[in-house]
Amino acid sequence: MSCRARENQEMTRIEFPEPTKANCWFLEDRDVRMAVEKASGFIRSLYFKKAKLDLFQLRRQNMAGHLGYVRVYDEREGKWYDDLTDRFAVVKAGCRGGRITLTKRFAGAPFVLTQTMSLEGGFFTWQVQAAKANRKVADRSLRVGFNFPLQAGWNVWAPCQTGEFAFDGLDDFNFNHLQITFVSPREIILPMVSHYSKELDVGYSMLEPIGDKVPAARFQFENGQKLFNWGYNRKPVGKCQTLEALNYYIGLAGDKPMTTRVQMVFHEGDWRPGLGKVYGKYREYFDPESQAIYDYEGVFQCGGTYIGQHPKPWVELGLKTLEVHGHFSYYSDYFQEGMDRWRRIGVAEQLYRKYKGTKKEMDAWQVLDWIESHTDEELADELYGPDWRKRGLDLEKILYHRRKDIKRDLRAIRKAGIFPFWYFNYNDGFRPPAEKRWPDAICRDQDGQPIPSGWHMSHNLNADPATSFGRFCDESIPKILKEYPPLVGFFLDCFRHYEIDYAHRDGITVVDNRPAYSVNFSYDWITERMKRHMAATGKPMAIFANKPQTLRCMRRVDGVLLEGDGDQPEEKYFWACIAKPNFFMWTSNRHSVDENLRRAVLHGCFPTIARDPGKTHPQMVALYRRYLPLYEQFRRRVLCFEPDPMRIPRGARGKLYTVKDGYAAGIVTTTVDSDARIRHARTPYALFRVKRGWDVGKVGVMYPGDRRMRNVQFRFNGSIIAVPLRQYKNCAVVKLFVTKKTGKRIGPEKFTGPIDFCGDPESSFQDISKR
Repeated sequence: MSCRARENQEMTRIEFPEPTKANCWFLEDRDVRMAVEKASGFIRSLYFKKAKLDLFQLRRQNMAGHLGYVRVYDEREGKWYDDLTDRFAVVKAGCRGGRITLTKRFAGAPFVLTQTMSLEGGFFTWQVQAAKANRKVADRSLRVGFNFPLQAGWNVWAPCQTGEFAFDGLDDFNFNHLQITFVSPREIILPMVSHYSKELDVGYSMLEPIGDKVPAARFQFENGQKLFNWGYNRKPVGKCQTLEALNYYIGLAGDKPMTTRVQMVFHEGDWRPGLGKVYGKYREYFDPESQAIYDYEGVFQCGGTYIGQHPKPWVELGLKTLEVHGHFSYYSDYFQEGMDRWRRIGVAEQLYRKYKGTKKEMDAWQVLDWIESHTDEELADELYGPDWRKRGLDLEKILYHRRKDIKRDLRAIRKAGIFPFWYFNYNDGFRPPAEKRWPDAICRDQDGQPIPSGWHMSHNLNADPATSFGRFCDESIPKILKEYPPLVGFFLDCFRHYEIDYAHRDGITVVDNRPAYSVNFSYDWITERMKRHMAATGKPMAIFANKPQTLRCMRRVDGVLLEGDGDQPEEKYFWACIAKPNFFMWTSNRHSVDENLRRAVLHGCFPTIARDPGKTHPQMVALYRRYLPLYEQFRRRVLCFEPDPMRIPRGARGKLYTVKDGYAAGIVTTTVDSDARIRHARTPYALFRVKRGWDVGKVGVMYPGDRRMRNVQFRFNGSIIAVPLRQYKNCAVVKLFVTKKTGKRIGPEKFTGPIDFCGDPESSFQDISKR
């Protein structure tokens, strides 16, 4: 019998009896009731109590039915073990204290699976543990897929640029977590996907538990394998649509079992309430741990301590949050113990860049040898040209740092009202000192070769406490804090890493059938240690970081540098700071400074200081001062988790936040320049449907250039607040001031937006055979 024929035969055998207490266990809370079949572990029902609707009974056309199920891929054997298509025996099963445990053995499988399911605190937890069948079983990588029904015509949402769309039941999709390319519009650092119906007002979200160490995950609908199609051909359950959370780069190594899990949360017909429940459960990953970050939040700049020598121009642009960069001689050592003077990092990097891509290109060792074998004057000739003397360059200043100068500049920076955060990096290691001082910490590939960090001339280092480099980082932190009292914290670079390190083991990661280490996991211990050292100073201090690939690694981090420009990185990294202070630093000039300042309004944050060759300093000061009052409206903002709360003028983009005294919306149009002339045929409006609509007693609007809110007359029909934006061109902040406590619920009216079926709303998805 062919594999396909056997698969169809197995799927055809699956029947769909009504879930009863005789054949199922039930998990239940105030919102939903779930049925799990005793004989198989299949999830048979998800009943939404308020809507009186069972997700599993929504069968399009002639579908056989829906199931929640698991499949496991054994990479060593090259074989799937699938609940739907492969024979298995349940060897132990039971339900005690609201927790279902079921152990099964697939025919011929070298492992035993134990599934655990529970519904607690509004979250359904679905766990799979694998253990070797006996001691002779070799180590192996496994992939575990958790499958739950999708419904054509419902929406899908994921936290990324192209994450929201109507699901048609046919087109594939996938969202990758941690293992990414940095350029895909479907990369997610918040490992969560929502599926919901606005019309039925029900939905669910599937997620990786935020605090779990997950080397790789992929949320997908894989129709290339299922080959589902509409029409009236047979639709066995294995072909029906499922959202699959595929956890991989895990497996069995040694005697340790493998454990992996997902969670689900059930909510209204929008993704925001689902995200709100995730936020409520895992607030320690979303909120700043240190409240001090709010005192240091403002316009951002990445620069050196030189800013302390002439702070006035920077203060005029609003600078408040300073990442102190370039204070070191090479990446990996940010203290230079025992030295009062050291060469600047820029010297080696300038020399490297000068010859990169030429016949004289040098590696890290050659760069270091060249510098150490030449005088400062010869180095200046090479880097700055032989006329450096005529230009009056001071070699001592341009080639070297002096500790006393850094201390002086830091004091001046604080005196100017600027808050300095010391640059620190856990991964990049300049190759010569890394190989000499911390060879055990160098990350290596499967062939034992060093893994590059992604920065010039640097190895990727593992900062786990078991490595010499991890211990060195830990020892450096209190020394830095003691040496430089004006510091208010650290800026942590390179949270971007996702690589697999085969020179170390973390006890979870297994790739290509061998244990390894997910470099992203190394951040957890050292960040916690940094916070302990900071607390020991007795001073209010904070941390912020850039480019996180997971929310888990941001547990101890208080703010986020949203680094990168354009919708793809902005809508990826934004989800790490839905409740943390966010600093927007664009990395190119493909958008104008003015547009990027508007984008900061959208994200509810302060921007970086930019340079515009076409503008003088006074002109830049005037430009920034047009926007600074708008950013102030978003202090301590948290993304609004109410369902579908806003409509804005056509062509605009907006995000709604909750703030201390109500709601604040950032509304921008990126395609209209500020020097454009706009005349509206009709007054544009922003519409809001918020739960405290009856309590809104005042509405204000700010446009660029405004110093304070303009009070505007608004309309409220019991459901929706209408705010006129008469002067809107391309940017506005709308604030709904909650001034009352009526306790009244808003009305049932909602924003509409049905799926466009091209005038044929039934034949695509529905069974019309009896019409």
